[in-house]
Amino acid sequence: VLRGLTVDRYDMSEGGAHLFMSASLVGATIVAGFASRLRRRFGLKRVVCISAAMNAVLLITMAFPIGAFATLCVRVMEGGADLMVCAVLFDRIASSGQRAQRGARLGLAATTMMIGIATGILLGGIIGRTDPAMVLVAGGLACMGLSLLGALLPLGEPEQSVRAYPLVSERSRMMVPMLQIFADRATAGLLVTTAPLFLARELGFGSAGVGSRVGTIMLVMAIGIWPMGRLVDRLGPWKVRASCTIAFVLSIACLPVLMDIGAWSLLACACIGVFASGLFASAIVLASRARNGAGGMASFYTAGNAGFFVGPLLAGVLVSGFAAMGTSPFAATFVAFAFLHAGCTVASRWIASPDRATDPGGAVRETGVTTVSRAA
Repeated sequence: VLRGLTVDRYDMSEGGAHLFMSASLVGATIVAGFASRLRRRFGLKRVVCISAAMNAVLLITMAFPIGAFATLCVRVMEGGADLMVCAVLFDRIASSGQRAQRGARLGLAATTMMIGIATGILLGGIIGRTDPAMVLVAGGLACMGLSLLGALLPLGEPEQSVRAYPLVSERSRMMVPMLQIFADRATAGLLVTTAPLFLARELGFGSAGVGSRVGTIMLVMAIGIWPMGRLVDRLGPWKVRASCTIAFVLSIACLPVLMDIGAWSLLACACIGVFASGLFASAIVLASRARNGAGGMASFYTAGNAGFFVGPLLAGVLVSGFAAMGTSPFAATFVAFAFLHAGCTVASRWIASPDRATDPGGAVRETGVTTVSRAA
């Protein structure tokens, strides 16, 4: 579908096709700077309905042959509108209900989102067989339906009698989950780009074998975010983060061995998906505890998108570099990513440690509470 929308339609290069995908990141980065301000000024319901409607119009606009440059410009705006909807809804979910069940709520929402993404990929492949532009039309109609649904549903602002501010400096509190999700998504980019190449070239897997293993990781991760969110509520995000990071980086470093054990490799992929779901659940709970509202959630998802963009690029550079050095390129790249991911987690803990207080279970002690009664 991507090739049909870019290379075939506008005679773009493969680099241009990648630029089309990354253009949305530019719009998301711009919107992240004032997402909270828009949420406070216009309210949740208006922001969701207007942003979803804008997303619909922009997607349908790109379905027409308006030219390569105009398409990229519209893609930038569409990325901002898309992130705005996601950010305000996740902020609404985080700020609703009891703080002790925040991980479960965010985990359920993230699981639903991941299943929706997988469904969209499947339907996109079916719809775009004859005309790739119809995928954009279908996406636009879906966003218009979301806008109408938002207008009909009672999306009121949550009334919070207590707002707790974490014991983290104003400058660094969002850097912690942003660094974590950047590393998580960069490694996810490795798993969906470099790992399939390794499985096909080095181990001789066919398309079915590659798809089943990568798909198992993503499916288990999507399903596992909800129960992992509940686990974060019980143990605290840092304990879950630490244990899942250790297991995850060891799995990535040993990926060549784990993928070469026959049918047991599917079980190894399922375990990697479990570890990845714990990483996401802990990171998004830490993002919600930073209390930066919709802007914080927007920054969180923008950092994740940036990681997913940088990960495959860095993996490509490392594979080429290690190959030129005469080293086993894929195995060395997996080990390098394992060290980079572990380093980012250690760095995020170091950033948080000077001002962060924890209870014996690893959860933030919500002291210094300010009582207010206003919308989030």
